[in-house]
Amino acid sequence: MSEAHTEFLTQVSLFMELDTSDLDKISTMLVEETYDRDSIVIAEGVPGEALYILSEGEVKVEKIFYDEKVNIATLKVGSAFGEMALVDNYPTSATVTASKDSVLLVLYKEKLVPLLDSEPNLASKFWKSLSRILCNRIRAGNENLREYFVINQALIANPQFRDLYALSHGASMK
Repeated sequence: MSEAHTEFLTQVSLFMELDTSDLDKISTMLVEETYDRDSIVIAEGVPGEALYILSEGEVKVEKIFYDEKVNIATLKVGSAFGEMALVDNYPTSATVTASKDSVLLVLYKEKLVPLLDSEPNLASKFWKSLSRILCNRIRAGNENLREYFVINQALIANPQFRDLYALSHGASMK
């Protein structure tokens, strides 16, 4: 199974800079986990402990804002998530749920970190790839923030919206 995992990892952007020997080392650490549709993979607010790679199926990433579930992303085969748990010890920032029956390759922090500590070349390539992915996510988040700002400005410029907002919040905005 490890050989099949190594081949699969060559298609995952997080691992594309690693050579076969590096991928072989990582493949031996992977744990294959199966999740039924609607099963929670990661719950928001709990300590993160692993990196997950979607091998089969599909998952959705959701965050709760003001008691509303907001779909942040839908991830397909080859996507990796949970990587922030490898960087810090903060609680997870979103809930990930299997939207279809799914198979995940799980790389637990307790196994990966010692490997990275003992293999500086592998670590350098891994952290570089992870940094690139996180930078892309920050850029996408910044673009979303810009779009929300433009929408907010348009709403604020609308006198009817301002009056409705003021009425719903018990204040005058004139």
